[in-house]
Amino acid sequence: MPVCVHTHAMDVEVLGTKFNVEAYSKKDFFETSLMQGKVKVTLPADKTKSVLLAPNQKTTLTDGQLVVSKIDDYGSYRWKEGLYCFHDKTLGEIMQDLEKYFDLDIKIHRKETADVVLTGKFRISEGLDYILRVLQTDVSFTYRRDTDQNIIYIK
Repeated sequence: MPVCVHTHAMDVEVLGTKFNVEAYSKKDFFETSLMQGKVKVTLPADKTKSVLLAPNQKTTLTDGQLVVSKIDDYGSYRWKEGLYCFHDKTLGEIMQDLEKYFDLDIKIHRKETADVVLTGKFRISEGLDYILRVLQTDVSFTYRRDTDQNIIYIK
């Protein structure tokens, strides 16, 4: 009997061995990526809508449809090794990823700060403060942590 992963957005039937499911109901995001083997992804509300992924493919839920595309960068899957890798991402996109890794909200006040493009790699175990301090060497910003609200403000 195959393994099934049920999320708020999709049912993922595992027919292979190396895959990644990213489903955040809080962020209304769903993506399944396949590295090796085979997986079948089905819309729970309509079992007739499904895709069968081949290695090096991913599917995202876009406007209620499963959209299949090629995996271009495997760096984003290195979290399993405790690494956060990014290539040509804006600081805003990096902060969205860090929100997921550290389960908090990050608010950037200046658009020009959010639009700075960076490439790099961090060990997640080094912690958010370390990552922010290193990013400050490439991008001019200050930050303040509101521990009561679990929010970091970047100015």
